[in-house]
Amino acid sequence: MPYTSNNGVNIYFETYGEGEPIVLIRGLGGTVSGWASQVRHLSDDYQTILIDNRGAGESDKPDEEYSLDIFALDLKSVLDEIGIKKTHILGLSMGGFIVQRFYSLYPEMVQSMTLGCTGTGLSDPAHIMFTPELEEILNTERTDENRDYLISKMNEYFFHPEFAKNNQKFMEMVFLDAKNKKQPAHAYMRQFKACYSDTHLSPLLKNINVPTSILHGDEDVVVPIENAHFLHQNIEGSELNIFHKAGHMFFLEKEQEFNSTVREFIQRHPM
Repeated sequence: MPYTSNNGVNIYFETYGEGEPIVLIRGLGGTVSGWASQVRHLSDDYQTILIDNRGAGESDKPDEEYSLDIFALDLKSVLDEIGIKKTHILGLSMGGFIVQRFYSLYPEMVQSMTLGCTGTGLSDPAHIMFTPELEEILNTERTDENRDYLISKMNEYFFHPEFAKNNQKFMEMVFLDAKNKKQPAHAYMRQFKACYSDTHLSPLLKNINVPTSILHGDEDVVVPIENAHFLHQNIEGSELNIFHKAGHMFFLEKEQEFNSTVREFIQRHPM
């Protein structure tokens, strides 16, 4: 299994296909297994690189402080291991925070950015927050007794209600997948707290000078759509694509539209 190490912490990654590289980074608790559709759609023409952030999947899960800087250094370690000098990069939710921080540290390594269902970090005054009710759910420590309940409640917020109602078998699969991952409670909380790390991303937006695509569901209650508008207004030359009747998981709810939008954007901005 392919790993690289950042200061003794093993970071798991997978690569598919050949061509210009694109790195895909999931959010809180997400793993490489969630990118199957995008691998099928991209890997015929692009070297598609998937990463398990520390604290999730096959990567190490140390019980110590995580931060956006640390996640960005983990990503740098993976790219160095593969020998990638420059890449397209896509991040969803927390992954979008990581992408922005990575760009601020290593702008020369980024060809284009795609930022999905994200903002500028949960401690950033510019970031529009979720409701106190959802914050309480996200902040609740996972135990064997409350795990199923918390997964169900999070799915109620993360998916558009119409999609959930019309795709009950899919929602059952999502529930079972989250349940079977068994992300340790400490690792989940370390990732979540990293979203509140001291790095404020909004002052960095004016420095972004690579092609940037901003994608967002119009009824996202986890990262409200105002965050997408803020990114668009503050990243010069950025593109904004709104997915209608879609929630935080718009990339699953509108899978084909999402895949096509991502591919079309990176095709327009080759190396």
